Amino acid sequence: MTGSHAAGYVTDYFPGIEGLALLYQTTHDQRYLRQAERMADFFQRFDGLPIDHSHGNLVTHYGLLGLQTLKSHVVVGSPKGAFVNFPLDATAPVRTGRGRWKVSVSTAEARFGEVECRVRIDPLEGATKAPDVFVRRPSWAARVAIADRAGRVQRATEEGGYFRLSLRPGAEREATITFTAAPRVEDRRMGPVALNPKATTRHAGVTLSVGPHLLLANVDKPRPVLVARVGPDGTLRLPMANRFPLVGSLEATDAAAIQAIQSPSRLRLSPWETVGHDTSVAFVFDLLATPAAKERGWDVSVRFDGAINSGRST
Repeated sequence: MTGSHAAGYVTDYFPGIEGLALLYQTTHDQRYLRQAERMADFFQRFDGLPIDHSHGNLVTHYGLLGLQTLKSHVVVGSPKGAFVNFPLDATAPVRTGRGRWKVSVSTAEARFGEVECRVRIDPLEGATKAPDVFVRRPSWAARVAIADRAGRVQRATEEGGYFRLSLRPGAEREATITFTAAPRVEDRRMGPVALNPKATTRHAGVTLSVGPHLLLANVDKPRPVLVARVGPDGTLRLPMANRFPLVGSLEATDAAAIQAIQSPSRLRLSPWETVGHDTSVAFVFDLLATPAAKERGWDVSVRFDGAINSGRST
């Protein structure tokens, strides 16, 4: 409480929050819950950049039992029907109001940021009429298309963030839900960062993502200052091949940003799973965002397969 602490504090102390929360859920003893809440509040003192033991900090936030418990929530059953909560490969038996059914989900990403999720159901013991299947819309999905196995467009109502599908059993009756993403900018707490399409804005400490992919870059120093264009709808535009112009400071002028855009010196950002981690890696950036224009070498119509249409006027 004096303000001095060991470098391992953020690694070794805060994972205890989960154990206390589980104790409270088991015993209903309020002491465990109050202590977990005090520890969570205390963490605010340490939540800043740079973070010592960043790997342990990430474990504190996301690793604990997340990967283990997530499996039981990918596909679930309820009296209302079967629910697919995440676009992940999975096969699970679920109990619904119409008996037990096997729900199978397979995913593919033929183009960057465009996830195809194929869903089918098959009867198990006690199955009667096929239940409705509810497929959750990921928060990153800017557009959604639904088709049957023959490619015919299907319509489905959206209820509370889920698309309600009426499927018949068997592979021939499966549906394909295609989620298409738009680039997004978030703060370090995964909150959306609003971009102004009419004026230059500056944002410190942001992350860039496309669909389920967090974008990283191999760098020599932390928090490079990227320059990005913003479309009329306030959406970030990706540069060609995800190669972002750089400026030396977040306070760089508009003229310096334009000069950076015209320069061949760029920083390539790539999805987390494709970046080499044997050297320094950054996933937090400073961002100078300017209104979109048809610049040479700048994207104005992104194809989410990593290829870019130049948008050069003729």
